[in-house]
Amino acid sequence: MKEQSLTWIEDHFDKIKYFASPNPIWNLIFLTPITFMLALCIGQDWVANHLLATLSLFSIGFIFWTFLEYAIHRWIYHGQYKNKTLRRFVESFHMYHHRNMDDSRVLNAGPLMIIPLSFIILVPLFLVFQNTVEVFAIIGLGLLSAYYFYEWVHYLIHKPKITNRYLIYITRFHMFHHQKRWNKNFGNTNHFWDYLLGTYDSGYKKIK
Repeated sequence: MKEQSLTWIEDHFDKIKYFASPNPIWNLIFLTPITFMLALCIGQDWVANHLLATLSLFSIGFIFWTFLEYAIHRWIYHGQYKNKTLRRFVESFHMYHHRNMDDSRVLNAGPLMIIPLSFIILVPLFLVFQNTVEVFAIIGLGLLSAYYFYEWVHYLIHKPKITNRYLIYITRFHMFHHQKRWNKNFGNTNHFWDYLLGTYDSGYKKIK
């Protein structure tokens, strides 16, 4: 079944191409209106009177995405599915990416993944904080900022000639997951949640 999923994307990519993207530009296009709407929910007076709270809430949103990034990668992208259709869909992208890292078509999420993911995350957040819309908006902006950072990092990881110290570190960490142990090092921008949840492997430091 896995081999069928990996070849299925080649035959059907035109039908599902909007689920993936070769770069983070699609993310910017579709996240900008959402970012703008969230920003409109926050008044300047509120920020001025609650500067520390604003910074704290933004940080909470940012950190929360780093957990979602880990969770999606570990428990969804590498999940074990009995449903053949669901399994084929997940494997045709993520497992295909593992086998074909040079195929830039699937480096980033496309609009048909960005839009549902935004609703899945932001709607429950709004329901929790609907009586304090500023709190919802600031946490949401932190989430979106971290997500966009994540997409850019994943894009740059798979590009050559990296000289930035942070990118060298996270590229080694990510490539260890790709090339050595697929069940370790699920974080894409950091190793905090791997370390905390027992999937951290320091072997990535030996990768050159």
